[in-house]
Amino acid sequence: MSRNDVVPVLDADPELGERLHAEEFDAARSALPARVVTVEAGPWHPTRTFTEDNHPSLGLLMLDGLMTRQLTLAGRPSTELLGAGDLLRPWDMDSELGMIPVEITWQALGRTRFAILDQRFLVTAARWPAIIDALASRGARRSRWLAFQLGMKQIMRVEGRLLVLLWALSERWGVVTPQGVHLRLKLTHEALGKLVGARRPSVTTAVGALTEAGAIERVSDGYRLYGDATAALQRVLGQEIASEAA
Repeated sequence: MSRNDVVPVLDADPELGERLHAEEFDAARSALPARVVTVEAGPWHPTRTFTEDNHPSLGLLMLDGLMTRQLTLAGRPSTELLGAGDLLRPWDMDSELGMIPVEITWQALGRTRFAILDQRFLVTAARWPAIIDALASRGARRSRWLAFQLGMKQIMRVEGRLLVLLWALSERWGVVTPQGVHLRLKLTHEALGKLVGARRPSVTTAVGALTEAGAIERVSDGYRLYGDATAALQRVLGQEIASEAA
């Protein structure tokens, strides 16, 4: 991990200031630079650098890149996908769950940059409560996503879980085109398996079934989704109900 840059945070993440008037935005932009740390693709060990006693006050704001955080409990992994705009506090997130032993691993899927939101940033940003509010909402967004993943994994069929996951990811990383929703995420079948709680061969089979059904198409930089999310969910629930009735 290297520290070699300083950026105006609102240039890198303008959504943090979207509730500010133009004059306020310009003032906040000038007043809120932050040091940047860069993580290259591969395993990341944040707690070697940031600890409970020595960490930035607000956290690490992802500026670009993709990363996974995997929690393994009793040999069973659960994986979270993180991207630009997410606010991380590994020194809090990776602490033990009481007496229950867990293993936490982080993996950068590509070159990733973080802005260090330290005490100086916090004190200065307090002049614009809307920015603090926006940062707090990033934590709530992650909580909603984790709750969604918990519910998604109650779907029995892997192709159902996968289809719901792809539509959910498209809300953040998708682009609507005349040909369908273009999900620009190059995730391997192994990575998708970790997100839906299935083994890679099962994901490969599910991708094939969804492709044959005309629900998705693999493209060079991700997937193309056809139809709409509501119809996809109804299709999945219909399959679940039919399976349970049988």
